Amino acid sequence: MNLRLLSLGMVLLVLSMKLSAIYNGVVSFAHSEKAALLLKTGSCPNCDLQNANLLFENMAKFNLQGANLSSSTVISSDLSNAQLQKATLDLGRFNLTVFNNANLNQVSAEKATFRDGFLNNVQAHKGNFSQAIFTGATMLKSDFTEAIFTKANFENVKAAHSVFHKASLDYVMANDANFDLSDLTKINGKRMSLTGASLQQADLSGADLTEANLQGALMFKAKMDGAILKSASCKSVDFTDVDLTKAILDGADFSLADLYDATISETQLQKIILCNTRMPDGSIETKDCDLAKQLQDTVIHNAQTKQQVKTPVTTPINHPVTTPPTKPVIDPKTSTPGTEAPPKQTTPPNNPTSPIYHPTTPPTTPPNTPPVKA
Repeated sequence: MNLRLLSLGMVLLVLSMKLSAIYNGVVSFAHSEKAALLLKTGSCPNCDLQNANLLFENMAKFNLQGANLSSSTVISSDLSNAQLQKATLDLGRFNLTVFNNANLNQVSAEKATFRDGFLNNVQAHKGNFSQAIFTGATMLKSDFTEAIFTKANFENVKAAHSVFHKASLDYVMANDANFDLSDLTKINGKRMSLTGASLQQADLSGADLTEANLQGALMFKAKMDGAILKSASCKSVDFTDVDLTKAILDGADFSLADLYDATISETQLQKIILCNTRMPDGSIETKDCDLAKQLQDTVIHNAQTKQQVKTPVTTPINHPVTTPPTKPVIDPKTSTPGTEAPPKQTTPPNNPTSPIYHPTTPPTTPPNTPPVKA
């Protein structure tokens, strides 16, 4: 009897431990057959590892080519020198994970999270990182040629000396990011946000930054041959020693920008907004301050209008109201001859043809009926 109770207690203890692990989301993936094979051999190409939990695992040099790691949680693990080409990492969480020297060519990592991760010297040609989050990640000396980063988050990313040639960076949030000495040639950076970013000595030749926000960015000695900055916000940008003669700047706002020792043509100066702008000769130009103020007011107005559109406004519904008649009304069925109706009717007549007609049950005793004599 005691042995049975002991066995039952052990079973309940094991079940409670498993339920607790599931509840806390840290069920060890190492108990599965595929994980056991992966951790034992270091190779599991084309494996289906969906929803896996790999916490603090050492998977350096592992072969995961073509593997499916979508929706997986890989936290603080080591995947340096791993083979992940054509792998699927969509919706995965890879925070604080090391990918240094890994092969991520043609990887799919849509909406994946690499927050505070390490992707140094990574090869990721034609990888798809749309809407991925790289906040605080370190991506030094990596190659992202023709990769897709549309609507990704690059805030506070350190990506100096990296290659983004022909990469899609449209709508990317890269505020306070560091792209010093990086190759950003021919990128699609339409409406990219680079406020406070550092692009010193970066190569932006042929880059499309139409309507991009570069406010407060550092562009010291950056290459801008053929760069497109149409309608871009270049407020307070440091263009010191930058050659802008081959850039397309139509409609760009250079208010408070620093063009000291920069090279720019007179024709270009006529096509941009200059307000408290430091010119190449050190003088301050204020010719477009009124226009800059108008543009700023327009931006504020559009933002407020957009916010109002998002907030639905409830409009009261005006129901039709029937005007009561002004003349006295005599009802031959309920009134004796000579008896007049009340001088003023406080409610609309209950007419079946009226749009607000409500059927009522007639009273059992007609109004204004003389009492019956016994």
